[in-house]
Amino acid sequence: MRWLRHACASLVLLTLVCSGLSAASPAPDFRLRDWLGHDWQREPVTFSLTAAQARQAKSGQALRGANGTAIPYQLIYGATAHDLRIAFQTDLPAYAVREFRLAPGTANRTTDLRIVETADAVELTNAQTGIRLAKTLAADRGPISAVRLPSGAWVGGSRVITKTPVTAYAVKILARGPVYAEVVCQAAFGPTATWSLRIRLYAGEPVVLIDEASAIDGPAVTFSLDLQRQLNPDTLLYRSGMSTGETYYGRNCTWTLAPGEVYRLEPWLRWQESMRQGNYFGLYHDGSDDLLAVAAREAGAWVDPSVPAEKRAWHRQSVQCDAQGVHLDFPLKVGRRKWMYMTLPAEPCLVEARDPKPNAASPLPYRYLIKYGHFPLDMVKEYVLEWDASAETHPRMLITKPMLERYLAPMQGHPYSMEKALQYARECIHVFLNQGGLPYGSAPHMQSRVVIEALMFADTALRDGEGTPEERQRLRAQLAFVGYAISRPEYWSPERGYAGTANMTTMVAAYRLAAGSLLSSHPRAADWRKAGMTELVRQMHEWSDDNGGWLEAPHYAMVSYDFILGGLLMAYNSSGDETLFSPKMRRIIEWFAKISTPPDARTGGFRHLPPIGNTWLFEPTGEFGIFATLWKERDPQFAAEMQWMWQQHRSATYAGIGGSGHSTGGYRSVLYDATLPAKAPAYGSELFPKTGVILRSGFPTDRETQLYLIAGTNHDHYDYDSGSITLWGKGRIVADDFGYFGQAPMHDHSMVESPITGGIMQIERFAPAPQADYVRGVAGGWTRQILFIKDADPLAPNYFIMADSLKEPVAATWRLWCTAQAVRLSPQQALIVGTEDVDTDLFFLQPPGMALTTEDYSVKTFGLGADGYPGMQTLTQTGVIATLPDGAAVSAVLYPRLKTEAAPRITALAGGKGVKVEHLRGTDYVFLAAAPFTYADGDTTFTGTAGVIQIRDGQATLILPAPGQLAADGQRMTKE
Repeated sequence: MRWLRHACASLVLLTLVCSGLSAASPAPDFRLRDWLGHDWQREPVTFSLTAAQARQAKSGQALRGANGTAIPYQLIYGATAHDLRIAFQTDLPAYAVREFRLAPGTANRTTDLRIVETADAVELTNAQTGIRLAKTLAADRGPISAVRLPSGAWVGGSRVITKTPVTAYAVKILARGPVYAEVVCQAAFGPTATWSLRIRLYAGEPVVLIDEASAIDGPAVTFSLDLQRQLNPDTLLYRSGMSTGETYYGRNCTWTLAPGEVYRLEPWLRWQESMRQGNYFGLYHDGSDDLLAVAAREAGAWVDPSVPAEKRAWHRQSVQCDAQGVHLDFPLKVGRRKWMYMTLPAEPCLVEARDPKPNAASPLPYRYLIKYGHFPLDMVKEYVLEWDASAETHPRMLITKPMLERYLAPMQGHPYSMEKALQYARECIHVFLNQGGLPYGSAPHMQSRVVIEALMFADTALRDGEGTPEERQRLRAQLAFVGYAISRPEYWSPERGYAGTANMTTMVAAYRLAAGSLLSSHPRAADWRKAGMTELVRQMHEWSDDNGGWLEAPHYAMVSYDFILGGLLMAYNSSGDETLFSPKMRRIIEWFAKISTPPDARTGGFRHLPPIGNTWLFEPTGEFGIFATLWKERDPQFAAEMQWMWQQHRSATYAGIGGSGHSTGGYRSVLYDATLPAKAPAYGSELFPKTGVILRSGFPTDRETQLYLIAGTNHDHYDYDSGSITLWGKGRIVADDFGYFGQAPMHDHSMVESPITGGIMQIERFAPAPQADYVRGVAGGWTRQILFIKDADPLAPNYFIMADSLKEPVAATWRLWCTAQAVRLSPQQALIVGTEDVDTDLFFLQPPGMALTTEDYSVKTFGLGADGYPGMQTLTQTGVIATLPDGAAVSAVLYPRLKTEAAPRITALAGGKGVKVEHLRGTDYVFLAAAPFTYADGDTTFTGTAGVIQIRDGQATLILPAPGQLAADGQRMTKE
């Protein structure tokens, strides 16, 4: 675009264009065009004035629209004589153009705006509303004396609650209309503490805008809004802040007031915390004609990240109903707040809440919040929505032009057309400008389909020859608006505390990177791309441990990883950035592969992610197949391993089940290649330092024995389950997790539960070896040690010794949840009768005389069915439970074997700190305890905490995974 030096306005909405026309058709002074398909009504807008325009406006010339009618306007003086702007109100229908000119004639100054000043107060009113401001602060009276409702009643007020005296207070009128009136109230508390309220009222609008600024770093000061006086509300109007079984997110609701907390007002709604919580609420008396609403505007202004947290006022405010009536208290510290009153007739505000059908459309008060808080036209018109994009080539993101030519022909009917791209863009615009159900910024994961698919489909729709110039411009403009919308702090700002779970932050970063990659020639594209890329790379390195273990449970880890993959693929195709192929990206995808289960008969013999933490049952992922395609030329061996794992996950074509969308829009099928060669990797036991431990043998066969121990600080989106295990024996499930149904308690996991068990289990030692793996972890006062005795032959003895101990003699409960046909108890042992061809012997070595019980427990949760379709699943397991009244140490042998195989002979040694296991392949001596001990029997001696003597064909093999000494059969081993 060529910027004109002497035209009146610089940028337009959607873009403000200043164009030179002939003398017969003089150029407009101000021009607005809507590219978004939104109907803007009575919107305040401002424009900078050139020197010539300033002279015209100061002389009182008329401002005329296309129909020649004079429009009221006022001038806004800035810091210098050259800084002058004009303000007026206008409508702008969807896709329309509005032009305005300063012309000879008398300026129209007639509006309904009034200012009345008395000795005690200043009143700002229009036909819709009004606010009365006190000129003095007597006792604890606050600046706001009352607000006028549509009926004419003056209600409410305010208080200033403080033990610090008000040392100064003044009320100053800043603007008198005719477009808006503005007053500032300024107060001081002592020599340095200051506070101001800037109040603005527009002509003809039922809203009062209030901007607060405070610099109070000392004794407490509270600004309390009286929402009771003369209003006497008995009902709250709100939008639900969470989903439950009875309602859902964003539903319009009413609630009868009761003593206690009425509502939590916050500028940015946190996902799934409370029903009566959000950025707006309304109060009314049932049967009254009036409704008073309060809303938080411009969330970015409420938190200044540069101000230390202890100096900032908490940005969540509580509306209380108590002896003082209904009131909203704002603490005054260091920072700013922007909020608003809305005074409206009650009936139009209640339409959506009274709709018998579930209704999440924005009600009338909320639409005013969007208009004055989220997307005022005066802000949006400054967005660059027209620019020279001639240098762009498409597609440039997930697929390239050669890929498009190869795959588009057999995929006729797929929504790659301009028509479909514009449809998705309109849906995306609707999300932001209408906010049906989802407040701006909250729950971006529920917007992933509309945002990502709008950007992805546009990439193909903007290819050469597709669409008319008008359609191409409209599509670019609408998606540029999306780029602005998702890049504001009001949408997502972890530094302000405006963020949900980790994977949501990943999604937003991918959105920003996608917008910058798609619209590469846009003036803000580099900023969007850099912000997204920087965040994704940070997460890739900081949210995974040295071996790739991710911050969140596998399901949500895959959500994050999929968006990182999609984002980095866009960066690679659009700019050549090769971060996609970094070693860390490879280690993370291998973590998903390595923790995958053995082939599971319950899912048709396919592998899946373990259902630990907040992970759905039997959940496969298709991410491995994408990696096979991406790496096929760079590393054919790795690509073949990923292809094999993809096939093992039933060749799934989705990132995971449950949740919302993925990063690849409608292009995902293009990123798989079923013809690539496949080869099984060689995975063994491994420590993921911040995430967990996998112990395995027999991989890759259908007789794998595997134990997964949850441990480490990467524990977001998990249950109370750190230290819990899942267990497979000879290719069959023995002990599983129940999947995702909330943050499940310790009761639901195979672990020790006690008052000193809580917290994160940290791995203190991990020592893998060909014949035995050892791991020791500590969580609070609980120590769990596991020795895995293994054999290269998956059908040979591959079994576990597990020792649990507590630092204090407190009551505790030991549990193992078993997937079993039956569990048969006998003294000191249990037979876990498997549902397939493997049973598991459970022998308790200590304490002696254990009282064992069982419990059948069922959980209904979401997961993949045996038919390959997701839906509700029920998992029933039987718990083997030991109650430990004195917190005694527990040692147990878990021995999976074929049903046709004889049980081993188990002999406890050293009071249960050791065990002799005799089986068909030989004899093992295993020693395991939390504290060092000594055992001696002839030439067999041991001192330490963990050791193994494995005797096969008369030959002894000594394994000492922890410091100590071990001797047998003339051999001796020492480890410092």
